Amino acid sequence: MTTDDAVNQPKFHHQWLPDEVFIERKFRPATSEQLKNIGYKLTERGQIGRTEVIKVLPGGEFEAVADHRGDDSAATW
Repeated sequence: MTTDDAVNQPKFHHQWLPDEVFIERKFRPATSEQLKNIGYKLTERGQIGRTEVIKVLPGGEFEAVADHRGDDSAATW
């Protein structure tokens, strides 16, 4: 998975009390079904957080990716 894919995939949040997993609306149905089958309670909701990443590549260069969910940005020098 590319860094861009990792940042922009649908997110989830596991809540302890109450014990349930919140998922974004575009969460993969196959993954949702697998989680339900092993006993998780799932609840769809809107956006779950935002992620910005600055990744150091093997050659020492940087890769910056901002989450598409907001007007955030990520940059390197």
